[in-house]
Amino acid sequence: MKIISEYCKNLGSTEPTPGGGSAAGVVLSLSASCAEKAARFSIHDHLEKYIESFVEIREAGLKLSDEDEAAFLGWKKARELPKSTDKEKKDRIDLINLYVEQCVLVPFTIAEKALYLSEVILDFVPFCNKWLISDLQISASFAQAAFDSAIYNITINIPYLKDEKLLKRSKGFINTNKKYLPKLYKNIIKSCQLRLKN
Repeated sequence: MKIISEYCKNLGSTEPTPGGGSAAGVVLSLSASCAEKAARFSIHDHLEKYIESFVEIREAGLKLSDEDEAAFLGWKKARELPKSTDKEKKDRIDLINLYVEQCVLVPFTIAEKALYLSEVILDFVPFCNKWLISDLQISASFAQAAFDSAIYNITINIPYLKDEKLLKRSKGFINTNKKYLPKLYKNIIKSCQLRLKN
């Protein structure tokens, strides 16, 4: 708990990082961890495939949390670079644009993994140990929170994005999935409730 306490203290401080984007990665990892717990207390012939998916996303969430911090710090430092000459101006803008892309790509990946995690959770519900259904519901709730948080970060950085392909891809992803994931979440909760009755 000491590490979590320190992270939360830093998150609430006046330091530039960690911020909300980093927290989204942590929430994704927590989501996968809750699902992993439920899977490890369940019995199913193909249980390992679920556990492998949950472990991969758990580890990815923490890595993405660090990457979000690095992207923001890179952007911040790039903005502080000198701009006295034309070369300095160009180098500064190029670096800023590079880190803006990272500030979109990282939450984009978090959102993708939160979406995939939700799909795996829904598929796993019928095999979940009834005593661990609440953990699975919490996992689904965290997955939606990670997805929403990532979308907020993508949206706030989109106006500064110069890469047209990434811009189109990001907007397309949001438009396609902003309604899909809430429906997925409702299906998970409904399936969990039915699992408790069977």
